[in-house]
Amino acid sequence: MPITCYEGLMIDLLPSISPSSSARETKAIHVVRYDPVAHEALWERFIDGSMNGTAFHRQQFLRYHPADRFDFHHLLFFSAEKLVAVLP
Repeated sequence: MPITCYEGLMIDLLPSISPSSSARETKAIHVVRYDPVAHEALWERFIDGSMNGTAFHRQQFLRYHPADRFDFHHLLFFSAEKLVAVLP
């Protein structure tokens, strides 16, 4: 089971058996590094719709620090085309 956590690559999860069939399916999670221009609105909508998102997960809060203070490496996790998780 290959696992890769880097931009543009995917994580292959354990094969699962679909409840509607006995065929084995492999699910994949695509990991993408956060790009403020491309992902900020998507990130904010995801936090707004999550049950445990707080002000501390928002990009507005995370940008509070000076740009040269931290090397941010935020990640977005997609299953197919759907955003399923973020990692600040």
